[in-house]
Amino acid sequence: VNGKIITHTLKDVLHAPNAINSLLSAGRFDETGGKIHFYASKCELRNSNGILVGTGKKTNRLYLLN
Repeated sequence: VNGKIITHTLKDVLHAPNAINSLLSAGRFDETGGKIHFYASKCELRNSNGILVGTGKKTNRLYLLN
């Protein structure tokens, strides 16, 4: 975010290195203390400390993360 690398660790996830796109489980993000705020066709992902770790924009009913 804004040129900074900010981490949020997810556990017990699947890794598909050959997939064209990556998917993020909102449920898994929530279970690890993260919060996702949806508004005006955009979203913000924040870690358990409230620090912004990612943003996204809705395209074809999916949120593409930056």
